[in-house]
Amino acid sequence: MPVVTLSYPCRLPSLEPCAMKAPVIWGIAKNVRAQLYGDYRPTPMVMDELERRCSDFLVNGIAFKVAWDRSVPVHNDAGKPVLGLCDYDGEVPNEVMLCLNRDLIAGSPHVEIATAAHELGHALFDMPAAVRKGMQQRFRFGDDSSIKRIAHPAITERNPINSNRTPSGEMNWEEYRANEFMGGFLAPATMLHKRLMILAFQLSLPMTEQRQHFGIAGHPVLADCRQSLPDLDHVYEQLGMEFGVSSQFIRVRLLKYRLIPEDL
Repeated sequence: MPVVTLSYPCRLPSLEPCAMKAPVIWGIAKNVRAQLYGDYRPTPMVMDELERRCSDFLVNGIAFKVAWDRSVPVHNDAGKPVLGLCDYDGEVPNEVMLCLNRDLIAGSPHVEIATAAHELGHALFDMPAAVRKGMQQRFRFGDDSSIKRIAHPAITERNPINSNRTPSGEMNWEEYRANEFMGGFLAPATMLHKRLMILAFQLSLPMTEQRQHFGIAGHPVLADCRQSLPDLDHVYEQLGMEFGVSSQFIRVRLLKYRLIPEDL
């Protein structure tokens, strides 16, 4: 598979990502999806295919490989089971490990693909700086260099809508980036908007051009219509099947992209 090449604003010399607003992260996610799959169709992602395609990356000039492991239980540093883990230990200096917990994810493809996309976001945003540091230390000190392990565990419950807050209530920007990457990667705004408009036309749902949004510029979005819940449930479920995610995942993305009113 070809190398996925990506560039985004970062702080020098650490190469850690600068503060990013959600639309910037969504654009990066859309770019990565396009490089991996070559089109913008809302084809559900299959984990085996995603793993095969996600292998080699060049991010802000830092080359590294991604290795997947879906065969073992995964725990955080406290020993608590988690859905997934993005790990860099420096043993292979240009390799990032993405682990998915087979015990928690078994039988839930929606949770598996969402966890994988979340951990991929960590790999692209949080690991290039670690890889660069690891390569530099190996170059200077050889195999005896001491490299601090860096790990980003995923959420502990079976819920792909992760929290962006630390236990103390502070904003966790690393989790925020990974979450927004996950959403923009699995359900890009313009692709989702196009399918929403088609369904709205088929179901005769009212549309409006009066609300700013992050979908296709100049195209209408769902109006505040107080439509019966079964119709909206059908929209969420249909879009979820098309994108290979849950109906709740779709609803969250529609709200974030401002394609539906906030109270729906």
